[in-house]
Amino acid sequence: MFSFREKVAVVTGAGGDIGRDAAVALAKRGARILAVDMDPGGIEKTVEAVRSTGGTAEGFKADVTQSAECEAYAKRAADLRGEINLFFNNAGIEGIGAPLADYPEEEFDKVIAVNVKGVYLGIKAVVPHMKKGSAIVNMASVAGLNPFRCIRRTCFRRPPPLDQ
Repeated sequence: MFSFREKVAVVTGAGGDIGRDAAVALAKRGARILAVDMDPGGIEKTVEAVRSTGGTAEGFKADVTQSAECEAYAKRAADLRGEINLFFNNAGIEGIGAPLADYPEEEFDKVIAVNVKGVYLGIKAVVPHMKKGSAIVNMASVAGLNPFRCIRRTCFRRPPPLDQ
């Protein structure tokens, strides 16, 4: 199993289940975690989960759609040990399920801001703090493979294929 001993890992979307599980898994392999999210309660749960396994974690409240906030979490992570070794770029939202004709433009803008711009801003902020051998993992939701299907103003999630 790959070791992250003495390495710094930044996990965005750390307040949710996937981010929390990733942070705990990385910490069990020795990584020092900077758990980034907008939800202070979610951040605290993740920090507690990491620490309960004997790992080291610190929380950082940030909005991934804001360049200055991404730069701030990247700087804080780099300050922990001089560089960032792993960036688990996980923050994302689904938005609402609605037919295209009824989908609010402001909701579309919010989804694009988090899921596209947030990924870009995160990478842009952490890369200057990374050295050769560091890694970036851009996480995506199953929603990209299993989208909402809307018929006559009623939306539901399409079931996964039978072979899964």
